[in-house]
Amino acid sequence: MNEEAERTERPIRRLSKVMYGRTCADMQVDVMGECLSSIKHVVGTTSGCFYPRSNHWEGGGRSQCAKCGCRVRNCSQHRFTTLETISNYRNSYPGFSSGRPRRTTPADDRYIVLQARRNRRQTAGEIARHTTQLTGRPISRFTVARRLHGGGLFARRPVRCVPLTPAHRRRRSLWCREHRNWRDNEWGRVLFTDESRFSLSSDSHRILIWRERGSRNHPSNIIERDRYGGRGVLVWGGIILGNRRDLHIFDAGSVNGTRYCNEILLPYVRLFRGAMGLQFRFMDDNAPCHRTVAAEQLLESEDIERMDWPARSPDLNPIEHVWDFLGRRLAARTLPPVTIRELRLALQDEWAADGITNKMIKKLPKLTIFKITNIVNNMLTLRYFPKSWKTAVVVPILKPGKNSALAESYRPISLLPVLSKLAEKVILARLNDYLEREKILIPEQHGFRPRLSTSHQLLRVVEFIKEGNNKDECTAAVFLDIQKAFDRVWHTGLFFKLITYKIPPPLIFLINSYISDRSFSVKINRTYSQLKKIRAGVAQGSILAPTLFNLYVNDIIKNTNTQLCLYADDTAILSRHRNLNTLVENINEHL
Repeated sequence: MNEEAERTERPIRRLSKVMYGRTCADMQVDVMGECLSSIKHVVGTTSGCFYPRSNHWEGGGRSQCAKCGCRVRNCSQHRFTTLETISNYRNSYPGFSSGRPRRTTPADDRYIVLQARRNRRQTAGEIARHTTQLTGRPISRFTVARRLHGGGLFARRPVRCVPLTPAHRRRRSLWCREHRNWRDNEWGRVLFTDESRFSLSSDSHRILIWRERGSRNHPSNIIERDRYGGRGVLVWGGIILGNRRDLHIFDAGSVNGTRYCNEILLPYVRLFRGAMGLQFRFMDDNAPCHRTVAAEQLLESEDIERMDWPARSPDLNPIEHVWDFLGRRLAARTLPPVTIRELRLALQDEWAADGITNKMIKKLPKLTIFKITNIVNNMLTLRYFPKSWKTAVVVPILKPGKNSALAESYRPISLLPVLSKLAEKVILARLNDYLEREKILIPEQHGFRPRLSTSHQLLRVVEFIKEGNNKDECTAAVFLDIQKAFDRVWHTGLFFKLITYKIPPPLIFLINSYISDRSFSVKINRTYSQLKKIRAGVAQGSILAPTLFNLYVNDIIKNTNTQLCLYADDTAILSRHRNLNTLVENINEHL
């Protein structure tokens, strides 16, 4: 008992001596004894538990003793042990545990990781069942998942790619060598086109594989697949450096050579080739409908040069990034499409949204401004207004003093793309020049005209009344306001009046392209409605709409006994006379 008490009290007595200034060099034998005692205390256990790391080594860093402040290397200099012995014993028991024995041995852990590496598509449950049958010890899928995580394997979605043969790889390599020295001016003449299918159902992304971190593109972690089932739509799109073509959505049915010529080559590619000139190059893949005799003859007759393209090489086509981005935008919508009709509308909506702001336009470099100028010039030459500029986001604005619960109390303001407004300004300048030169608009109309405003119209009304007072005449007036005036413009009637006023035919064709096939989506807070077609009216908030409305009401009836005052859709009819009955007759006659 005395020896045991002496051994128990010795560390306390020596610790107090350290506190009074003794060095490790003086005490290295005694400290080593304490270290070995702590190690034996841990190693000597038979319960299978991992005890906490001895407090003897805590607080002084990874290789420092808390009792004496010395380093492990100094302790290991004793003749009874080495540095590796102390370090290995210390690192063998790094943390805490509940004391429950492990279900798997180190050999089982290695076998679990090996199984996952051999077949990366196995689930944790399948590996657990197979290991249980082999060892006879039941383990859960959660245990397997922890062992795989410890081995550096994690469940991730595999990368998908198109299957390639050696012949495909050779052609791809030759094509890349041929075009590796191309510059922006050469790539800027190529129209990249492709079809893509957007499906309402999943594209098998629920299949997971076990892989290490940073090995996403390893060949063993890639699934070669390029076909997906489910209901969906087939779309066609084209991009060029700094621009894109309108998105075309095919109707139901297979796309053959005839449909490809009638729906794609004639309305899209031929017009774009006319705008680009002889240096234009057209790129499409080797789909069967692209290589039909009809398509080849049409491209040859229109003198369109087709760019050679290696088969099964979608990764070389930059439009694939556009399809990927478009799919992400669809998935991120507040209300994802659930029907084919909703999917078509959502695709058109996302494709048309350009996200260009006025600030971006103001800070563009000169080269980009020249490109935009070229686009606008081509629009005037081809008499075609781009479809992507004809989609408006309508924001309802409550009219002053109106009931917010009624839809009629809101004024729909259309937010249009910035490039669309630039193009409208160009059209409006040419239209106003003709209208002012030919003096087509009646002088009573002051709405949205150069050098005229509401103040001028109010001055006319005041002067008319004052002149009547000076002649002892009474003045009667009727004020008219057309309900939903801009939204009720009849397109056919508008074109008839443009022809009647002998507007130049190129402007009529361009305005026809601007008015027709427009769509809109209503925005409330951060929620957007589905796209709707516009079958009548001109967009409030656009630059060209007020002038078109002035032309639409320009043939309003005038009377010699009354004075007419117009400001867009607001009308005032005034008459003055000494006889009140005559006043009423004049107003009624005009009405």
